[in-house]
Amino acid sequence: MSLPRYPEYKHSGAQWLGQIPSSWSRSALRHVVSRWYSGGTPDTEVPEFWTDPQEGTAWVSIGDITRDDEIGYTDRAISAKGLAAKALDVMPRGTLLISMYASIGKVATLRVPAACNQAILGMEFDQRISTCFASYWLRHVAGRLTQFSNSNTQENLNAAKVRAIPIFVPSVSEQRAITAFLDRETAKIDALIAEQERLVALLDEKRQAVITQAVTKGLDPTVPMKDSGVEWIGEIPSHWSVARLGRLIGHLESGTSVDAVDTPAQDGEAAVLKTSCVYTGEFDPSQNKVVGQSELPRLTCPLRAGTLVVSRMNTPALVGAAGLVREAVELLYLPDRLWQVELEGVNPAFVHDWTRTSLYRAQIEIACEGTSSSMKNIDQASFRALAIAIPPRDEQDEIVKALEDSGQRSSEIATVARTAAALLRERRAALITAAVTGQIDVRSLVEAEAA
Repeated sequence: MSLPRYPEYKHSGAQWLGQIPSSWSRSALRHVVSRWYSGGTPDTEVPEFWTDPQEGTAWVSIGDITRDDEIGYTDRAISAKGLAAKALDVMPRGTLLISMYASIGKVATLRVPAACNQAILGMEFDQRISTCFASYWLRHVAGRLTQFSNSNTQENLNAAKVRAIPIFVPSVSEQRAITAFLDRETAKIDALIAEQERLVALLDEKRQAVITQAVTKGLDPTVPMKDSGVEWIGEIPSHWSVARLGRLIGHLESGTSVDAVDTPAQDGEAAVLKTSCVYTGEFDPSQNKVVGQSELPRLTCPLRAGTLVVSRMNTPALVGAAGLVREAVELLYLPDRLWQVELEGVNPAFVHDWTRTSLYRAQIEIACEGTSSSMKNIDQASFRALAIAIPPRDEQDEIVKALEDSGQRSSEIATVARTAAALLRERRAALITAAVTGQIDVRSLVEAEAA
């Protein structure tokens, strides 16, 4: 659909932007923000600085601001003592937030009064700028904020650089028209994206159900069953057996922790795997870090094909995550937080499929230890004691092949859905850019919709 343009344009004065409507003016955030809010983090080891989210003041961290475009709740709440300890102001509802560290340029609007940490700035705008328009503008320029960053290792901003961010200002009535148009059109796009994401989620659920059925009950629904003798496994085909995982493990080893640069290795460079290499349940060798020359003699446990790589220490949801190494990768080594498990007398792909079931996860959750709620670990003895139902080898191969075929079909559909969602996100970003830079004139479109 062809959208109308403004009758007259002028050069914006910004090389990256080009032309803007002739009636628009150039400014910077420091000229249109009436009040700035900075943040801080009270000592996390002092209990009285923190309180129940229902009782204290919401405290916004980077995790909160990256979760959604609107913040109606936060993971943590700060007490009156915590606010006083860092002399933190409580920002009112409607304050626009922008992140300065890590995921820089992420914006979100407060829907509850809140304080924030030092990685975030809060902004209240004067009467010339609509907060909604400013939010859309900052989403547009987010991809260009790296030119304002001031770190060699992490893209960070500071308050001065945020204040210098340019903004091109239409009339207040035009801002209202632009935000109304974008609210309406992005809502339509978001609904389409959500449909694609729901499809992917349903495919994942179906995939998990198919895997669980196959590796615990087999492919033949008419086969006679028997009690496995293990409560959480239940009935299994009568010709299957139950074994402790340790009986199937020929060798288990971990690597060594070494200093490495968080950059993927290039040809000829040695690297150590990151624990994220198994986060998805599939082994991803690209998740690695380059090891410097001085650390090379300390590397142990080179990666081998046909093994399982297992995370022995991680968050509760990821401890025990496993991936199958289908092909060897030279100069790639394991760190101490990953195990390399060599199996004997069993198809490794069958065991890998089993590690993606809820039955495996349930046993891992019982076996893992750790006093921290955010980090758990499992020891070798507990890992070897996990119970698994085992069919004859030829049936293992049949199950693996059937799951590969069904997984391929699901993967193809999911890829189409993810591609569609990505294209919709590009369309959304392009529409925001066109509207907030005046490349399209949406005033008549909003008026027509209202009529």
